[in-house]
Formats: sequence, C-alpha cells, structure tokens
Amino acid sequence: MKTRTMFFTTAFVCILTASLLFSAIQSKASTTAEQEARYAVTQYIHALKTSDVQEIMKYTKDLRYPNESRKKQAYTNMAQDQILSDVHLISFKRTDNDEMIATLRFVSKVAGTHELDYPVIQEENGDWKVLIEGKAVTKNNKK
Repeated sequence: MKTRTMFFTTAFVCILTASLLFSAIQSKASTTAEQEARYAVTQYIHALKTSDVQEIMKYTKDLRYPNESRKKQAYTNMAQDQILSDVHLISFKRTDNDEMIATLRFVSKVAGTHELDYPVIQEENGDWKVLIEGKAVTKNNKK
C-alpha cells in the first residue's frame, strides 16, 4: 500500500513540476516576442525622429512601394522635407501569437495630427517590422 501511494505521489509531483515548467517557458517566449516587437517599434520611432533612412527601412515592411529603391527614395525625401514630427507610441497590444498592434500619434506637415494603428509583424527570418499598408494620411483620419 505504501509503495502504491509513494508511486502516485511521485507521479503527481513530476506532472505538476513539468506543467509549471512548460507554463513558465511559454510565458517567457510570449514576453520575449512582445518585447522584441516593441523594440522594433521604438527603433522605428527613433529613426523617424532622427531622419535615419537606413533604420527606417530596417524596421518597416512598406507595401506602398514596389521595391526597396523606391522605398528608400521616398523615405529619403520624407526625411529631407521633415514631413513627420512629434512621433509617439500611444499604445502597444498583442492581437495573436504572430501580430502586435502599435498605435502611433504624429504630426504630418501635409495633413496635421494623426493617431493610426500599425500592425507589427514577424518576418520569416525572425525580424519584427512595422507594416505600412498604403494608408494615406489625410485630414479625414485624424483622431
């Protein structure tokens, strides 16, 4: 009888330990992904504020441009003309395991103050990028 009780107690402790360990590993992986995605957004904002075209390119996936050279030219023009200013991260939330949403507030010389949501996605190589999908910044999408 003692051997049987000892066996079940040992099995229970092993299962409990394994489930706690698995839960801790899952939580750490989740937190790490969120931290990496948030870091990409803060680097993108810093690059916008400092007009660092290479860093802007590094932290964005911009679907408005057909290739990297057109994207670079547009970002260079934007930086030289200082089109955006007062860029801030308003909120950051996780939507599922592969995507986060960053809400940015900025001032555009062309259309004033805006608050827009941008998906933050993980590329196949593991890099996190702000996804820009062709939202035109107009006076109608102000907040």
